[in-house]
Amino acid sequence: MTLLNLIYCLLGAVFIVLGGVCLWEKYRTVHGGMRLPARIIRCQRQGPKNRRQSGGYCFVVEFTTPDGIRHTAATNDSFWFDQTRRVGTVIEVWYNPASPTVVERRSLEAELLGALFIALGFAVIFWLGLT
Repeated sequence: MTLLNLIYCLLGAVFIVLGGVCLWEKYRTVHGGMRLPARIIRCQRQGPKNRRQSGGYCFVVEFTTPDGIRHTAATNDSFWFDQTRRVGTVIEVWYNPASPTVVERRSLEAELLGALFIALGFAVIFWLGLT
């Protein structure tokens, strides 16, 4: 095994860990949570307010839990561009009362990204690292 093969194996391991963390974070949010309809109130820039170029955009949504309490929270999404055209639409969010500050928009993006990273990690290890 050469040094380059070892580097490829380490790079593949990093991809596998990143994919696992992505899937674990999604599982942590969804496990014990509930899927609720939410209305998008606005799209806002994430990150420090004094820097114009930092952070992506996220939705601020309003939803009501089954016990009748109305919540307003920012989703943990990050978009490249302003999505104000979607203001007023209804989406589904995952809300976990154990961590009320985290609201995740229902989508397959996190699962697909995690699975892609894991597959890429194994591909790098087996096709580049172990040849």
